[in-house]
Amino acid sequence: MKKGKIVLFSSEEDPSDTLRPKCERHGADLSQIYVYPEPFELNSDGLVTVEEVLSSLSPVALVVFDTLQNYFGGKDMNKVNEVAEVMTAIQSMAKRFSCAVICVRHLKKGADKANYRGMGSIGITGAARSEVLLGSNPKNTAELAMIHTKSNCAPYGQSLGFKIEKGVLIPTGPTALTADDLMALNLSGSEERSALEEAVEFLIESLRYGKVPAKKIQREANEVGISERTLKRAKKEIKVECNKVGDQWFWSIPSGPKNEEGQLSHVAPLAPFPVLAPLNGSDDENQGIFNMGTV
Repeated sequence: MKKGKIVLFSSEEDPSDTLRPKCERHGADLSQIYVYPEPFELNSDGLVTVEEVLSSLSPVALVVFDTLQNYFGGKDMNKVNEVAEVMTAIQSMAKRFSCAVICVRHLKKGADKANYRGMGSIGITGAARSEVLLGSNPKNTAELAMIHTKSNCAPYGQSLGFKIEKGVLIPTGPTALTADDLMALNLSGSEERSALEEAVEFLIESLRYGKVPAKKIQREANEVGISERTLKRAKKEIKVECNKVGDQWFWSIPSGPKNEEGQLSHVAPLAPFPVLAPLNGSDDENQGIFNMGTV
């Protein structure tokens, strides 16, 4: 991959209390990472926004949409023609700016093979040059793996294991886990795990890095087919903590030493983000991008 800036389109994760700590814990060069936190739809106007962002920061090496479904707006991710419109536009943008693009998706509930488990139409997988599945071993949720499930332009990469300790991803080397292992298709005669087990695993994965807005968790649980009742049972099962900050509720898993403010002690204090000039030259639209570094 060429050297250049990284642009993260993320309308859910807060740049200061979520994204920056993750980058800091992994030793990232914050001066090269930019976040565009405003929501938009990947229609003709949205693509103009993307191109303006990339042009203003050139050269850009990597663009990330996290998560992809947040940028479909009124389009139906399950309709092949509407998916094709968005994915073709993303491909054209990547070619124009000679950059790599990562589209993050959640998994939907079901017993399909890995390539069919991503949210939305299989057309998203079809448009991608490469697809990677990240997940945990259902028999040991602390054992995580990255599995290459599609590759059009190169040989398949080796499956790699990793673990997460105090919010830091630590490689553990090659793994024998397969995509079907992560999908739990090899358990109990390929039967699905119970709804409660799935909900517990969902919460553990979602809250692994720390507190998350309750509404975000509830929305994503609904997207992957977890009912409100089952989510509440799972929340009680693993003793999820609920704390209100301002007018927003956050969920977290009670683990690790905490400081006087109740935050996990390994999370570094945050410096303010400088705001670059809005892309449209006016503050009225509040269309700014945040640089992850300090002034």
